[in-house]
Order: sequence, then structure tokens, then C-alpha cells
Amino acid sequence: MDYTTFFVTNIATVAVFTACLSLLAWHNREVIGMRCFAAGLIVNLFRLVIQLFAGRTPSATAGMAIGECYLISMVLQTLGMRWFLLRKPLRSPLPWLATGLVFVFSAELYLLRSAAAPDMTNAAYILLCGLTAWLLFRRRTGRFGMVSRVAGVILTLQTGVAGYRSILMYLDYGRNVVDPLWVDAVAVEAFLATILVMCEVWFLVIELHRELADQARTDPLTGAINRRALQEMALRETARSHRHVRPLSMIVIDIDNFKRLNDTRGHPAGDCALQAMVSSLRGTVRAHDLVARTGGEEFAILLPDTNELGALVIADRLRQTVAALAVPFADGAIRLTICAGVAQLDTDSGWEAMMRVADAAMYQAKKHGGNRISSRIALPAINDDVRWNVAVDTRRYVQTVERDVGTIRIPDVVLDVGKSFGRQEYVRDLE
Repeated sequence: MDYTTFFVTNIATVAVFTACLSLLAWHNREVIGMRCFAAGLIVNLFRLVIQLFAGRTPSATAGMAIGECYLISMVLQTLGMRWFLLRKPLRSPLPWLATGLVFVFSAELYLLRSAAAPDMTNAAYILLCGLTAWLLFRRRTGRFGMVSRVAGVILTLQTGVAGYRSILMYLDYGRNVVDPLWVDAVAVEAFLATILVMCEVWFLVIELHRELADQARTDPLTGAINRRALQEMALRETARSHRHVRPLSMIVIDIDNFKRLNDTRGHPAGDCALQAMVSSLRGTVRAHDLVARTGGEEFAILLPDTNELGALVIADRLRQTVAALAVPFADGAIRLTICAGVAQLDTDSGWEAMMRVADAAMYQAKKHGGNRISSRIALPAINDDVRWNVAVDTRRYVQTVERDVGTIRIPDVVLDVGKSFGRQEYVRDLE
């Protein structure tokens, strides 16, 4: 194949890739990295078209446009990969300043018809390829691990090909576009660029797979995880708790009189209240605590490395935080209260048993009125052992002892409640 045929075929191939990635970027506009990839291909296609018609334009102008497009395309590609891997903006102005200086200096060399202009462009391109490959190899773990390694290898090879082309240009082989050495270098570069486009699509596929997985695990209204995700994470945390002998607790929460809110003020008011409450819960618990929506107005919070007493303090803090909420709404602020039940994972049981105990405690709290918390811990133990600034509000505490409970196995608080006949409820309401 002669050089002209190869070049036209390469333009057609890049045009197809550009159209496909542009459509993918348009339909996934929230994926900023894909927009960078598509923009980079558009600029690269523009560069190839200029090269095709370079003979009809002044050589200095054409050379400057080709060189600048060459660099801009690589910068956009680097920004796209950086978005996928880091998701952080460039805080320092130095990279932008350095890039701008390279563009200006390169343009001046082309306009001055300096023989060093192509070398300047190639040197900047090689540097960008090397930096991007370094970034990819640094981030070779996680969900983008495999594609990062493959793309890193491709960019490393591109760096080598660009260096080889610089040598050919220095030896004047690049002045003769029909020279076999030059044609081979261009063909290898086009082949590597094709594989890199496939890697860019691979990045998008992984991102969309993550989004679909998140949607399958997330409640669409509140953003909390759903019951399915809670089950997966609870199994993992239960195994970790048993393996390392670490406490694990759960809080089950139900909004008081939520049906009345929906009936009197409409479902939009209920939705607004649910969203505000989840935001409040997340703002109160730790970053690694898991907030899940398990039903219409029911929620569960999984607390790793937290015993039942600590979870009870958190539950009371949540109760007070929600009670203080005034959720803005069209016809007036919405006020909420919750009931919460607390339980800790026993040494010989699974997370389902812990959730059943917490759920039963929550219903005992609701049975004695709204805005209450409940657990298996006796009130004297709470008063004696709580040393936090925010203690449990004993006026809102309901202790429930189930039949044949035996010794509650809690590392920090061991209560031998013995066996009881029937159901005993110790209600502490000092109001």
C-alpha cells in the first residue's frame, strides 16, 4: 500500500472512531473523561485533514496547526484518563502554565520556519505520553487496574515510536514520506492509536458498569443503599467481626406517623422528608457507617467496630438530630421524629439475627410512643458506663428483655439477665 492510500484509509478510520466516541460522549455527558477523549479525537481528525491538504496552504501555517493539534489531542487524552483515575481537578496552575508556554513557543518556531519546530512538538508529545503512562501504572489497582496497565503499555510503546520518528526526522528520513522507514513508523503509530481508542471505550464500559451496579445497590430517592446492598455489606462486616473479634452493631429506624404525613401533605412532602432525613443521618454517623433504606419509611444503619452501648448513644444522637429538623416545604416546614432499635452482633449468630433483635427493639420503642430508642441494655449500665458528652436521654429510653435471652455477649458490657418467663419490658420514662 502506498503512503497516500494508507493516509486516506487512516483518516477514514479515525473519522469512524471519532463519530463513535462522540456519540458515546453525547449519550454519557456526565462522564467528563469520555468528553475529553472525544474532543481529543476530533482535534486529531482535524490535524489529519490539514495534513491531507497541507500542500494547498502555506507550509508554516499548516505546520503550526498540525503541531498544535498534535499536542492538544494528547493533552485532552491525558485529561480524560486523569479524570477516570483521580476524579480531582488540577489545583495547581503550573501544568496549565507549562502547557501554554509550550504551545506559544512551538507556534513561534513554526512561524519563524525553524527546523527545530517539529522536534519541539515531538519532545512535548513524548513527555506527555510518558507522564500519562506513569499515571496509569501508578493507578494499576482498583476497578480500572487492567485497562490502566494495558493503556500504560500502549502509551509506553507510543513514546518509543515518537522517539523513533524524531530520530528519523533528525536524519532527514521524515522529509520523504514514501520512505519505508517513515511509512512503517506511521503505520505502527496508527495501530497503537487504534488500540488506545479501544482502551478509552474500555474505560467507559467499566464506568457504566459501576454506575449500573450503584443503581442496583442504591435507593433512587434518597441515595441510601438498598436492602440488597445492605445484605452484601453486612455479610462482609459480619465475617470481619467474627474473624478479628470486633464488635458490630445495627440501628433500625422507623419514622413516626409517616403515613399521616403522606395522607395530609401528599407524597412529595413524604419524599422531601425522606431525603432530608437520610442527609441528616449521613451527616451524623461516620463515613464508613452504612445507611440503608430497607422499606418505605424504615432504615438500617450498620456500625462496624461499635458495641451496643456506643450504638445506643449514636441512636439517641440521631433521634435528637431528626427531631430538631425543620424540612422546608411549600406549605410549611415538615417536622419528623423517629423510633430506633439497637442490637449488637452476638458471637455465635449472623447479621440477620442482629437485625431481628434491633427491629423488635424498634417496635417496642414505637409501642411506648414516638421519638424513643430501645435496646437490651439495662438503664443502670448506661448511666454508669456512658462517658460521652452526649449521653442517652433516659426519658426516651425503652429496655426490652426477650424470653430466654441468657447472657448478652458484648465485649465491653456483659449483662447476665438470666432467663425470664414470658416477655418483660423495662420502660424508663421519667416525664
